[in-house]
Parts: sequence; C-alpha cells; structure tokens
Amino acid sequence: MGTHVETFVQAIRNLGPMRLAIMGGVILGLLGFLVFFATKLSTPSLTTLYGELEQSDAAGIVQELESRNIPYELKHNGTQILVPQDRVMQLRLDAIIVSTEMDETDGLCWVTAAIEDDIDIPVEVEEQADTAPMDAATRRDFLSQVLTAHGLPAHLTEKVLRDCDLVDEASDPAMTLAAAIDMGAAFKPIDFDVQQRPLMLVGPPGAGKTITAAKLAAHARFAGKQVFIATTDTKRAGGIEQLQAFTKILEMDLVTAPDVDALAACKETIQAADAAIIDTAGVNPFDDDDMQSLRALAGAAGAEIILVLAAGADAMESADTARAFSEIGAERMVISRLDMTRRLGGILAAALAGRIAVANVSINPQVADGLSRINPVSLAQLIVPDDDPEEPIQKKAAQ
Repeated sequence: MGTHVETFVQAIRNLGPMRLAIMGGVILGLLGFLVFFATKLSTPSLTTLYGELEQSDAAGIVQELESRNIPYELKHNGTQILVPQDRVMQLRLDAIIVSTEMDETDGLCWVTAAIEDDIDIPVEVEEQADTAPMDAATRRDFLSQVLTAHGLPAHLTEKVLRDCDLVDEASDPAMTLAAAIDMGAAFKPIDFDVQQRPLMLVGPPGAGKTITAAKLAAHARFAGKQVFIATTDTKRAGGIEQLQAFTKILEMDLVTAPDVDALAACKETIQAADAAIIDTAGVNPFDDDDMQSLRALAGAAGAEIILVLAAGADAMESADTARAFSEIGAERMVISRLDMTRRLGGILAAALAGRIAVANVSINPQVADGLSRINPVSLAQLIVPDDDPEEPIQKKAAQ
C-alpha cells in the first residue's frame, strides 16, 4: 500500500508545477460546471412580475419577496423583477405595494391616496371598508356601490365586478379592485430615457395640454436633457404666450409651427433633441376634419400622439373621447386635474373602454412639480374609501 502511495506521489511530482496548475484549473472548471448545472436544474422557471420600475419601488418589492422567501431575479439594472412562473398570478393579486419613498433621481413617484370624505358614498358603505374580511358577495356589493358613486356606467361596473370575482376571496376590496383594473387597463408611464419619438399632446379644448407640455419640458430640462418644444396652437388668443411664459423661465426656445409644412421643416431639430414635446390646439374629437389634421401633424413630426384628458368629466364622454383619439393612433393618455376631481369614473371608463393606456397624472397646477405616475394599486386606493375618512388625501408628486 505504501509503495503505491509513494508511486502516486512521485508521479504527481513528475508532472511539474505547470501541468499541476492546468489540471487543477480543469478540475475546478468541471466542479463549477457541475454546480452551475445542478443550480439551473433546481431553479424554477422565472417570468416577469413587474417591469419598468423605479429603483426605490423595486427595492420595496425585493424586500417583500425576501421576507416571504420567494426566489427572484433582477434584470435591466434592477428595473425588472422576475419570480417563479407559478407564483406570478398570486403575487399580482396580492398587489404588493411598492415603496413609498420619492425617487430623487428623476423626481417621480407613485400616487398613493385615499378618497376624501365629500364623495357621496353611503355611510354604511364607508363603514364596510373598515370591516374585514368580506365574503365574496359582500365585497362585490360593496365595490358595486363604490363604483356607482364614482359615476362608472352600469355595463362597465359589471365588467369590473366580473374581473373582481376572479380574485382570491381573501383579498380586501382595494386590492381586489386593483387586480381587476390590472386585468382591464394598461399603465405605461412616459420615460424620456427610453422615449424614442417626439410626444405630441392632443385633446379637447381646456383639457390641460399646454400645462402638461410645460411640465414635461421642465422635467426633461431638470434631468439635463436637450429639449425641443413647439406649439401648433397659433390661432387661439394667448396660445403661444401661455407656453412661452414657461419656456422663457426654463431658458428654452419655443418653436411655432402653424401647419404641417412648418412642423416637417423642424424634423432634423426634433431628431437631434433628447426630448421633443409638441403642444397642439384643442380639437373636437368627433369632428373628422379636426382629427385628420392632428394625424397629419403627427405624421409630419414622426410623433407619438398622447391624449390629455381631464379627470372628472362624464364617464361615457371620457370613454368616447379616448376611443376617438385611439382611432388616430393615440395609445397613451395623461390625466390632468386629478387634484380637482372627486369622482373618478371618467378615468376608469377611459382606461377600460377607451383602449388607451394611462401614462401619467397631474395632481397640481405647479409646472415644477411635473407629472406623477399611477398604477392599478394606487388608482384603486383613490377609488375605495379609506379606513380613516378624516385623513386627508396623501399624494406624492414629482419633485
């Protein structure tokens, strides 16, 4: 036995340091491959839970996942979270509430608010909101009364309630409504870091397009981007002057483009900018000539059409307006005047029936405060009565 050991040791020595190092590297490589292979076999298939998150929001979700011992993976610099495929639906229905910290990198954060107590929601319905848990029938009746109080039409209320019926009975009303909204509506915030096309703001007269244009321009400018801003609203009295007052403060040149040819002539300047914003005159969404003029302007600039819609309008009018603008290519909308609105049926109707995703919301008239983001959870929390009706609305706005 000793002779065999000595022979083996001598053979090892005869290999020399170089060969021993190579053999060691090969062995370590094989071990590493085996560990990697075993890990891959034991790791469940992952799919996206949430994407396009702010870092603070992602951190809040990761903390919650870790507390539940749920495996996860981060991608795209931490803005996308992947979890096991068989856990996605339940996690979404659980509606993990994201971080409430303001993101200091771009000044945007989520709207998390409860409805004020001056909406005409019956007292017994508000009292129900503070009693838990509800069975499925009680929860359905409660949400039906809440949605009706917000002015959502009966057929859309029924659609939302059918989606609510698919949610785990243990979920509270706000989270149930959030899950139902997530099933029927899309949320796609504006992000100039990834936005490739210029934004052309459109909408009916008085919707808040000009102030929205100023807010977007201010946000882009504060982020250090080269901004192109133009208006085609050259006929309305004060149309140019209103936006020009903001662009002067921001030390930006306002381009006036009264027609398609003038806007087309700016295409090279638009393409050279980091962010391009085009304000337009208010139009009648049910006038074909007005709508085709907008389509032509967007085509001349290669722009994405963004609808600006005021919150608080009649729900069916909002849905019809959103649908009309979607027919000329609008895929996203900014909701203005959320701070002046108590009945949110118009927002829901436009999102559910208008076939347009919600991009951002405006919660105050201050240009420097920019636009805020909203998601299914925060919209549901705005709609469902809060546990404490005396607590004022809490909104986290852009810095």
